[in-house]
Amino acid sequence: MKNRILWLDNLKAFLILVVVLSHSIIFTENDSESNVLLRFIVSFQMPLFMFVSGFVSYKHSPSLSVISRRFKQCVIPFFIWSLIICLIKCNWHIESVLLYPVNGTWFLWALFWINSLVVICCSLSKKYHIPEEISCIILALCLIVINKLLPDSNLLAINLIALHFINFSIGYFSRKYIEYLMMIPKKVFLICSGAFFILAYFNKGNFMFAGLPSSLHVILDIMCGFFSFSLFVPFFLKFLDRKIPFVSNLGGMTLGIYVVHIGIFTWLIHHNILSTDMGGMLYALYVTILTIIVFFLTYVICFVIEKSRVLSKVLLGK
Repeated sequence: MKNRILWLDNLKAFLILVVVLSHSIIFTENDSESNVLLRFIVSFQMPLFMFVSGFVSYKHSPSLSVISRRFKQCVIPFFIWSLIICLIKCNWHIESVLLYPVNGTWFLWALFWINSLVVICCSLSKKYHIPEEISCIILALCLIVINKLLPDSNLLAINLIALHFINFSIGYFSRKYIEYLMMIPKKVFLICSGAFFILAYFNKGNFMFAGLPSSLHVILDIMCGFFSFSLFVPFFLKFLDRKIPFVSNLGGMTLGIYVVHIGIFTWLIHHNILSTDMGGMLYALYVTILTIIVFFLTYVICFVIEKSRVLSKVLLGK
């Protein structure tokens, strides 16, 4: 069995639990953007997931074979779960879901293309003796320009790919320069962590940033994600670099938990099971219980699916 990076597994477990919690809030809160906890969560959950994905993907000599492996891990489950979600919704326009993969399964689609672009970029850089960091910066700028020029950036989730390509690349090259990063003074991380809390609070439609150009909002999102790395990564590396029963095992199940819990929430929403007319402590209790139930059901379903080699491949990408 491949040696696991324990602090990364624990961080991934924390992130997937937070993702389920955030969706519990989004699908039950009438005015979710005013929820301070949700604004805090969405400021780091996807940037950190992409950072972690980039960190574990780094190879000194990248091979194009990674693309076919990522296709099996991400694209096949993306198509299957997009079809399942359409069936749950009784939506027979599957082509619209595939052309605009901005529903819950977008992460798989975006991760495949981002990882593939980074691998291709770094492989070409090695071949033509160009610093791979420079190549990825140029590609990131090209993606941002393409995103701005397209009349509809939701098409093929170009907007999400352009945004999270940066987060993935930061994680990718952090693995390469991890020894140098460990030498950065703690004060720098503390300052960046403080900046994260400030940006996270005012993120997502708060009055402080109202009226700002969309491009500046993107920059603020990127900065917020970058500062979140300075908060969570050193914390998990220093205090949680050990095997934690059950929790560490979740680190290898995050993609499966992600897609399965989206399917569960889709079913709950389609059947009008979720309540949105509560407030105060009752609402907090409701969201907590909902998160625990959905997470437990998701874990059980993933555990059962993993027992079948075929289903594990097509549904979980394993």
